[in-house]
Amino acid sequence: MDTLLQDVRYAVRTLMRSPGFALVAVLTLALGIGANTALFTILDGVFVRPAPGVNGGGRLVWVAQQYAGGNSTRMSLADLRDYRAGTAGVMEELAAYREVPMALGGDVPERIRGEVVTGNYFTALGVRPTAGRLFTGADDRTSAAPGVVVSHALWTRKMGGDPAAIGRDVVLDGQHFTLVGVAPAGFYGPALGERVPDAWVPVEAYRALMPRERVRMDGRGFSDFAAIGRLREGADVRAADAAVATVARRLEQAFPVEHDHVTASVSRVHGSAPAGNNDEPIFLFALGLGVTGIVLLIACANVANLLLGRAAARRREIGIRLAMGAGRTRLVRQLLTESVLLAALGAGAGLWVTVWATGLLLHRLRVPIPLSLRVDGPVLAATGGLALVTALLFGLLPALQASSPDVLPALRDGGAGAGSRSKLQRRFAAAQVALSLVLLVCAGLMLRSLGKAGSVDLGFTAPEKVLAVSHDLATQGYSPERAAAFGRELLERARAVPGVRSAALATSVPFGETWYGNGITLPGHEKDGMGEGGTAFTAAVSPGFFRTLGVALAAGRDVADADRAGTQPVAVVNETMARRWWAGESAVGKHFRIGGEGPDYEVVGVARDYRYMGLSEPIRPFVYLAAAQAPEEGRETTLLVRADDPAKVAGPLRQAVREMDPALPVYDVRTLAGYVEQQLEPKRAGGTVLTLFGGLALMLAALGVYGVMAYSVAQRTREIGVRVALGARAKDVMRHFVGEGARLAAWGIGVGTLLAAGVTRLLSSVLLGVTATDFATFAGVALLLAAAAVLASWIPARRAMRVDPMVALRQD
Repeated sequence: MDTLLQDVRYAVRTLMRSPGFALVAVLTLALGIGANTALFTILDGVFVRPAPGVNGGGRLVWVAQQYAGGNSTRMSLADLRDYRAGTAGVMEELAAYREVPMALGGDVPERIRGEVVTGNYFTALGVRPTAGRLFTGADDRTSAAPGVVVSHALWTRKMGGDPAAIGRDVVLDGQHFTLVGVAPAGFYGPALGERVPDAWVPVEAYRALMPRERVRMDGRGFSDFAAIGRLREGADVRAADAAVATVARRLEQAFPVEHDHVTASVSRVHGSAPAGNNDEPIFLFALGLGVTGIVLLIACANVANLLLGRAAARRREIGIRLAMGAGRTRLVRQLLTESVLLAALGAGAGLWVTVWATGLLLHRLRVPIPLSLRVDGPVLAATGGLALVTALLFGLLPALQASSPDVLPALRDGGAGAGSRSKLQRRFAAAQVALSLVLLVCAGLMLRSLGKAGSVDLGFTAPEKVLAVSHDLATQGYSPERAAAFGRELLERARAVPGVRSAALATSVPFGETWYGNGITLPGHEKDGMGEGGTAFTAAVSPGFFRTLGVALAAGRDVADADRAGTQPVAVVNETMARRWWAGESAVGKHFRIGGEGPDYEVVGVARDYRYMGLSEPIRPFVYLAAAQAPEEGRETTLLVRADDPAKVAGPLRQAVREMDPALPVYDVRTLAGYVEQQLEPKRAGGTVLTLFGGLALMLAALGVYGVMAYSVAQRTREIGVRVALGARAKDVMRHFVGEGARLAAWGIGVGTLLAAGVTRLLSSVLLGVTATDFATFAGVALLLAAAAVLASWIPARRAMRVDPMVALRQD
């Protein structure tokens, strides 16, 4: 222990004698360690820590059903009851929940995110209320005044956080509920979602008050509930998994249609990660860890270069210590102690970077859920581990080089080991250039992709002139007939607003969140499989939809006012569907069915393809039904208007809806250009993060090249003096050292290009209009790095030009 304390004291004194070196090294490590710890903090917050308010004691599990040819985490209420009975021996609770949009009544009605839950939902999660009570099994039984639990945020915003609000009346979807409790602050359920829920209502009350939902929710085929359970004390996941697998086999035998090849499994709840296939978020985090890991490696290489350069200045000191009997092991330990001290200081400063970088990442990635992120034991342990690893990464080789046992040359100050140190420094610098190129190419591809987004052919014209105004008639219990009358009147009012060129209604908006997919069968082929190739997206639209959107018809006609209930059901299909089902023929006049049942639709028109799911998504088959003939499709509806100035007509359109139904909330009032921008946000966020890290990597790489060249000039001062004394010109000296820097960069660029060519293939799925091996991006980044390396070499080269031969020759 005394020896260790002696090493630490000596390391502190040594670093205090070189404050400039210590400051640069600590700041470099702080950036590398801080960036990695920030991503670990987010990873820990999502996949390790329980969601806020959830107290599962490590016993929470997901119960998921998997369907043949797909992956689902949902089940029906009828199935849930069977799984409860079959797992009673291993599970204390098995609860379920389902997300539903709701209309919150009030002076200004608003659309909120609600969840329909079983009575034991909060009990299974171990949630405790902030005020009032939460649901119990008794709430699964309907009553005259069903209860509702609201979020802490809604309670604060709408009721001022008043505990006396418990027992008050809350109007949801036009129905009266009694406020029974308030969920804890920050609670959003067991898993991350798109938004924080605002209210929870019991399943049975929802079924009783929403007759249309009762019919759907009673069926085995309505697999829309996520199931989460709490294991009994002593029970393990394997026993629970075996129990649900047994239930799944029984259900397949009892209900062969709904449960054909359906299996079930149990998996532990990991933090607040959603159930099911988490490949995409895991991939994103892995990519992020790769990016920050590269930055850390560059930082380590940079500090290693600094240590190698500093070792040259300390070679006489080290030589004296070796001559006096110090063992090489003792010297290596002393030098590693200095490295660990630097890493510890860097980690301490990196914690501040962590707080800043975590906030930046969450802001740029637009995470909608308030993650429970804090610097605590696990984060500190990760930071300490990173500090130790970095100390070994950047400190071991310089320590071995510096403690070389060539004593006499060191005492003569003849530069013992200078050649090998110089080679190591060049390799470190070349590695920094290579790794920087990988990050900069990735950032460049993302930025190029964003630049190309503006030139992508959307298939519809002037999206900035088309305003979308969404409303959901289902939340107010509209009958099909009443909904149709509402739509006709709304269109009349909208078309009468000054500045509106055309208007239409649709159940789906390009780049929106609501899409309906259905199996398609042709007459005589009802028994054919309805796999990927037999499905199409469907939307109910009113006459004028294609004109409002700015989509041309390739053949036939649009849906018309004459296409009403009681007449031949008609549809317009897109070009992709026409090619897939009726290749080489005219689709107009052909017939098909949706789901193999129901009416026989006649194709009356073919619309040009347009992008409706994503800028980089392939265009898929699409069916447009006449809204008047598909009343069930027209509940959650969007009014689309093409206007000279959408901002000016937004207010009158809101007012028109309010006059028609004051209790109906209006939401997502924005142009189609706004929907397109929303699609670009993840790419823009990724581009920003990659650009920030790429810029940091470029700076560190340039410093690395500069350090190598500065060290080379310092080591070769006598040689430069001899060359100048023998007639070498200043520009020859300049050319020599700049050339060395350029060759070093060329090696790094060559290796980095090969690495980048492999890494960028991981980005292929998110690139738009740019290939993963885009020549312009690779060439541009290579030129940028080459220019940075030449500039970094030019500064030490200028110093070499000014070497006085007489002074240099007198050094020895």
